[in-house]
Amino acid sequence: MKAGSRTTISAILERLLVRSPRAVPDAASMRRSAVAVVFQAPAEGAEAALLFMRRARHELDPWSGQISFPGGRKDPGDADLRATACRETLEEVGLNLDQESRHLGLLDELQARARSNILPMAIQPIAFTLPSGAPPQLTTNEEVDEAFWVPLQELADPKLRTWVVAERATTPMRFPGVDLGPKGVLWGLTWMMVVEVLHRLGVVEQIQPLVSPTAPEA
Repeated sequence: MKAGSRTTISAILERLLVRSPRAVPDAASMRRSAVAVVFQAPAEGAEAALLFMRRARHELDPWSGQISFPGGRKDPGDADLRATACRETLEEVGLNLDQESRHLGLLDELQARARSNILPMAIQPIAFTLPSGAPPQLTTNEEVDEAFWVPLQELADPKLRTWVVAERATTPMRFPGVDLGPKGVLWGLTWMMVVEVLHRLGVVEQIQPLVSPTAPEA
C-alpha cells in the first residue's frame, strides 16, 4: 500500500477519472455489458467502501459463486450502458442508482473471460458515488447470494492477498486476488477492475503484479 494514500470520497472525485478510459478493440461488434462500481463512505472524510455481491451458484453462469460488481448484459430497452448498470443494480441488490447516486463516469473497458475462454463480450465498468452516512439497505434477488461493502483500504491490504488456482487453456495457473474471509476470494475480472481503481487513487503503485497469473508453485 502506498504511504499516505487516501480513499475518501473527495479523493475519489479528484483522482478517479483523471484520464480517459481505455476501450476494448472492436467492442462495437461484441455483446455489451456494464457493471456498477459504487463508492460510499460512512461519514464525510471517512474511508470509502465499494459495493460487491456474491453470485448465486448456477450451472449455466460462467461466473457462478464468484464475487462481482452488480451488472449484466445490455438489454434492447436500455438507452445506454449507464442505464444497463443502473437497471441491473436495482434488480440484483435493490439499489436505485438513478435516484440515490452521483454518476462519475467510465473506467477501463475489459473483454470478458470465463473458464479460460475469451468471450465476445465487452464489459464497461461505470463509477457512481452515494451520499455519506449509513449504507443503504440492500435487497438481493435470486441471482445473488449476498451483497456487501468492503473498505478500499481492506482491498489494498497486502496481508489479504492470495492466489486462486484455475485452468487457462487446460493449463493450471495461479490467479492473484484478495481473501475477504467468509465472503470468499475476490479475483478474476472484478479484481482487475478493483486494482485499476486502487491504482488511479494512488493506493497501489503497480497494476501488473497484482493481476497477472503465474504458473503453480512446484
